[in-house]
Amino acid sequence: MLMETITSVISKELLKKGISLLSLGINEYAWDKDNIKDIFEELSKRKIGILGGDVYKIENETIKMTFDSWYMNKDSSEEFYQKSKLRALSYIEDYEKNNCGEFIYTIVI
Repeated sequence: MLMETITSVISKELLKKGISLLSLGINEYAWDKDNIKDIFEELSKRKIGILGGDVYKIENETIKMTFDSWYMNKDSSEEFYQKSKLRALSYIEDYEKNNCGEFIYTIVI
């Protein structure tokens, strides 16, 4: 089975809102809090679980690694996609509440 990537399962509209991380040597996209919530909704409608993600900070128009992340072990339950969405939302809400700055997030599915 091929591993799906976030860029292969979300709408082109949301993909266009992503911020490329190629400047860091990472072939991924990251999204701000508002857009990441829309992506979580899109994944939930398709019953796709979120295994985790990484946090990046934007400072002076430069993207910096924070080395912060979250993850969730996939289980076989039918509700995994719902549990993983709630965990991801909770992590991002808590992160933004407890840290100052502008953050963007990647997603692993």
